[in-house]
Amino acid sequence: MLWTRFKEWLPFFIPALSNFVLVLAGIWMSLPDFATSVEKNRMAKRGFGALCLVFGIVGLIYEATERHHAEQSSQELFQEVKSGLDKTDVELRKTDTLLDKMSTVETGVSLVDANINKLNGQLSVAIKARDTVREAQLKKELLDANAAKTALLKQVISNAKLVAGRLRDLARIWSEEEAHAKDDKERDRIHGRWNTSGLPLGNAFEATRQLLPLLPEMSSSDQLKELQLQEMKIQGQGFGGTGPEPLKEDADYLEALIKRVIAANPELAK
Repeated sequence: MLWTRFKEWLPFFIPALSNFVLVLAGIWMSLPDFATSVEKNRMAKRGFGALCLVFGIVGLIYEATERHHAEQSSQELFQEVKSGLDKTDVELRKTDTLLDKMSTVETGVSLVDANINKLNGQLSVAIKARDTVREAQLKKELLDANAAKTALLKQVISNAKLVAGRLRDLARIWSEEEAHAKDDKERDRIHGRWNTSGLPLGNAFEATRQLLPLLPEMSSSDQLKELQLQEMKIQGQGFGGTGPEPLKEDADYLEALIKRVIAANPELAK
C-alpha cells in the first residue's frame, strides 16, 4: 500500500525536491562564509557542483517526462472526443433520415385508412345491390388493404424501436465523453455542447404520437393527455437541457409503450 502510494506521488515529489535542493544551494552560496569555504575546498566545490547538477538533471528529466505524458493524455482525450463527435454526427444524420421515414409511413397509413373506408362504403353498396361479383372483388381489395396497413404499422413499431436505440446510443456516447473529461470544466463544456447539438428528441415525440393510437384500451382523451405530457417533457428537455439519464428514460418509456402496443395488437409482433 505504502509502496503504491510512493510510486504514485514520486513523479510529483522529485521535481519539487530538485527545485528545493537547488534553491537551498543558492541560499547557502549566498552566505559569504559558506561560499568562501566551498570555494577554497576543491573537493567540496566539485561535490557541491555535482550535487546541484544531479538534482538539476533529475528534476529536468522528471518534468519533461510528465509534460510528455500530459501532452499524450491531452491528445488521446482530444481523439476520443473527436471520435465521439463523429459518432454523434452519424447518429444525428441517421435520426434525421428516420424522421423522414416516420413521416412517410404515417402518410402511408393515412392513405390506406382512406382507401379502406372507401372500400367499406363500396362493399356496403355492393351487398345491398346483391352484386356478388363486385362484393367478392371488394373483399379481396379490403384484404389486401388491411394487409398493407398491418405492414405499415409494423414499420411504425420498427421505427419506434430504432428511435429508442438511437437515444440509448447517444446517451452512451455522451456518458463516455463525460467520463473521459479531465476536469469539471471540461465536463461542463461537453454537457453544453451536447445540449446544443440538436438531439433527436422530436423523434421520440413523433414515435409516441404514432404509437398511442394503436392502444385500443386508451380513449382519445387519454391518448391526448399522455401525448401532451410527453410533449411537455421533451420540450422541457429541449429548452432547459437534458443529459444521458433523461435520454435513457425516454428510451425506457418508448420501449415500454412498444410492448403495450404489441400486447394489444399481437399481429404486429409477427
